[in-house]
Amino acid sequence: MMKRMDFEARALPELENLYRIALYTLDSESDAEDLVEESFVRAYRSWSSHQSGQNCRVWLFRIMAKVYAEKYGTSTEMLAAINSAEGRDENPAPTPLVIEESGNGHGQNPLAAISEDDLKKAVGNLPSTFRFIVVLSLLEDFTYRDIAEIAGIQVPVAKSGMDWGRRVLSNSFSTKWRAKAMKA
Repeated sequence: MMKRMDFEARALPELENLYRIALYTLDSESDAEDLVEESFVRAYRSWSSHQSGQNCRVWLFRIMAKVYAEKYGTSTEMLAAINSAEGRDENPAPTPLVIEESGNGHGQNPLAAISEDDLKKAVGNLPSTFRFIVVLSLLEDFTYRDIAEIAGIQVPVAKSGMDWGRRVLSNSFSTKWRAKAMKA
């Protein structure tokens, strides 16, 4: 009884956040629901191994990442995809996720300028190996260290993947934003 109450108090508040990340990462609502359900079942079963000082949020996302890796790919595949992306032309120096307004040069956060549907489409165009780590940063504000722990990769790999993902999204948003500005 105490285990259930403690789990509900600490883990259930993250349910919506895990579901949102699952929706951005996967292509279907039912797959997202299945991913989150399986993650919570595993989390509840292993709740006694969760240490009270451990970041519950990171721990829950780590479990979801393991379930995701089992169903859709492994951390090894993610690492290989990130490493192969480093050699591509579209992966220059690290780029913040900011687009430039035409004319005045002031940056604007594309998350504020782009609709949720457009953001989902842009994220959906990322290779699946990158989606998970990119949305962890963009939507949940996890640090590189947290993302590395969650995804089971090293911090430099998380940084590299985020830099590449930001570049792709930034290019996508810049193109879309410029097209909207030209119509106005």
